[in-house]
Amino acid sequence: MDFVLGRLIPFAVYGGMFGYPVLQYLAIYWTRGRWQVFASIPLVPMAILLAIAGLSSSETSGVWPLLLVLTAPLALVYLTLLLAAHRRFRAAALVSLGHGGRS
Repeated sequence: MDFVLGRLIPFAVYGGMFGYPVLQYLAIYWTRGRWQVFASIPLVPMAILLAIAGLSSSETSGVWPLLLVLTAPLALVYLTLLLAAHRRFRAAALVSLGHGGRS
């Protein structure tokens, strides 16, 4: 179990740090309407944490970037699930319209 967690935690942290900004951009770019609003939701806490990390004093500056790094994987998971749901609903809508599920 320790071996799995020892491999999974760094993967989640680095995936969140580098994958979240890319997926955030792509999620907003790929979606329209209410899906775009849902895709924009993680921007609110991430922007707040980024502003606090940037404006924090040098005495407490070590804590806020850590919260930003630990929050990014959660946002990445949210966006991944949102895009999967978006794809499924879009495919179901195309099938119901008689397009055979191809976009």
